[in-house]
This record gives sequence, C-alpha cells and structure tokens, in this order.
Amino acid sequence: MERVYGEMESQCSTDKGDGTVAGFGRGVELVDIKKLSAEERHVLIEKLIKNIEKDNLQLLHKTRKRLDRVGVKLPTVEVRYRNLSVEAECDVVHGKPLPTLWNCLLSVLCYPAVRLFGFKTHRAKISIINNVSGIIKPGRMNLLLGPPGCGKTSLLKALSANLNGSLKVSGEVSYNGYKLEEFVPQKTSAYISQDDLHIPELTVRETLDFSARCQGLGNRQELMMEVSRREKEARIVPDPDIDAYMKVLCFQTLDTADSWT
Repeated sequence: MERVYGEMESQCSTDKGDGTVAGFGRGVELVDIKKLSAEERHVLIEKLIKNIEKDNLQLLHKTRKRLDRVGVKLPTVEVRYRNLSVEAECDVVHGKPLPTLWNCLLSVLCYPAVRLFGFKTHRAKISIINNVSGIIKPGRMNLLLGPPGCGKTSLLKALSANLNGSLKVSGEVSYNGYKLEEFVPQKTSAYISQDDLHIPELTVRETLDFSARCQGLGNRQELMMEVSRREKEARIVPDPDIDAYMKVLCFQTLDTADSWT
C-alpha cells in the first residue's frame, strides 16, 4: 500500500516541503489519506453528500466525469445466452410426470428393491428452461419476473454457472464473447440466494463493512493510478474533494482488509 500510495502521490503532485503541494501551478494542502481520522472522513463525506437523494447521484456523475475526461473506462461485462435449455431427469412411478415425494423416495432406493415390490419405474425428462436467448447489457438493472416454479432460479444459476451437475444444460452462455469453459465464471459473477446468513454479534453496518472487505479492492488501485497518470500528462487538476474521496475508498478498503485477515 505504501508503494502504491507513493506512486500515485508522485504522479499527481510535487511536494514543496512546507506542507503544501504544487499541483500544476496552484498550491493545495497535502493530506495523508491513510491517516484520516473517523471525524475527518465524516466531514469529507458530509461535504460531498449532504442530501442523500440529490448529492449521491451528483457524486457519481462527478466521478464518472473525471474518468471520462481522461478516457478511462470502467471494465464491463456483457452476458449473452443463446438457445439455453435446462432439463432434469427423475424416476417416476405409474407414469406420473412430476417428481413427488413418493417418487423421490423410490429414486433413493436401489432398483432391485423397487422391482421386488413390483413397482415399475422409468426415467422422465422435465423441461425447466426451454430454448431461451437474450443479452444482459452492462450498466443496466434487469428484473426477472415469473410465477413460482417457472425457472427463474434455474436461469440465474445457469448464467452464473452454479447449476447442479445432475441437470442437463444445452445452449451457449458467454461473457464478453468468452464461453463459460474458457474462464472461471465464479470470479466474475455470483448467484446470491434468498437465504440471508447473518452473524448475530455484528450490527448491520458491521455486516456490510465485512462483506465489502471480503470482496477486496478489485482493480481500484490500477484504475486510480491510471487516472492520476493521464491527468498529469494532460495537466488536468482534479476536484480535490473527488480526488480525496476516490483515494480514501481505495486505501481504506486495502488497510481494513488486512485487519480481518
């Protein structure tokens, strides 16, 4: 973290030795973001987001504007699925097409025992998803609606490569043109079930903080360094509040993640 911070600091400014920084012709106060107190962080956030409904969106727009100004694009993923079908096989009794509790119990038993009692079984195919195609564009929120049992969960698991191995899957799923077998999809996407597992000793804030720390930094370090490098080359002075906010997000996550590990 010290090395990354030093590189970013040297790219953005030049220390004059008197507590200020010469930043492309004007002096600004030098603040070590790694040593910001909780009160100072609170003041920074309050300055940027006074009104949650309005200022939060404005903050995102300013951050995006800074990236666009130097031509830095955030990584995106486009998911495509074509002719996707999911089928299941089950052992049925007396020609019943759907798996019942009795059929599931019989499927656990060995076949000689089933034949001993005179039950005739055969395997039937159940179509869960039938030949669907679509594109999930990056930067858009998608809402999946349907009645219970229509295959919503199966579709999400198929797209995130989390289906049970006993299911038969046909069709093609790709991320930015790469098929699921060409990379590790679990590093790019995840299926989050409806079962919330919480640690009772943690508050809601601590739970969210813990989840954020477990996710890690991702590419924030490289992204921030690239933005700073391009701004220096173009002699662009960033908004000091936005600059401090983005750096705090980067280094605070890195620093706090070490305390949990």
